[in-house]
Amino acid sequence: EPFLAHRRKDLDYLADIVRSLRARADELLSKEPPEYGICHGDPHIGNLHYQDDGAATLFDFDCFGYSWRALDLAILGGIQGDSGWNRKANANRTRRLNLAIQGYDDVRPLTDAEREAVKVFVPIVLISEMGVHAALAPRHGVGGLNDGYFDEYIGFIRNWIAYYKVL
Repeated sequence: EPFLAHRRKDLDYLADIVRSLRARADELLSKEPPEYGICHGDPHIGNLHYQDDGAATLFDFDCFGYSWRALDLAILGGIQGDSGWNRKANANRTRRLNLAIQGYDDVRPLTDAEREAVKVFVPIVLISEMGVHAALAPRHGVGGLNDGYFDEYIGFIRNWIAYYKVL
């Protein structure tokens, strides 16, 4: 909030969208296995090691805990790569998202609600990430938490919600 005090519309937007995203996630998912259980919590490309045969090893479990498996898929498939919103970026983003879902689905089938929830969790993850960055600012500095940073994050969230018809 202190970083957006001069951007009241954006702060109000985030507060409203958090409520709406939470309600949508609650509507789609339960806290029962197999939808909910122990998850990695941070399965981004930097926490994957690929062997010569293409097999992937996931490491760095410092963020693990109980959550929805759709959350892990949102991190893995939804927020990696292209940040633009042109035709090529949209196609690449959707392809990565679908591949992450399909790869998981091949081992442990997801429900239709979980597939939809993956799209809901992407903006939730980004809002949470902004909160982590703001919380760490006293230790790491606030230089990066400028208007450009918030323009990028909030813009991506707005575009994601509109493009994937999340709400």
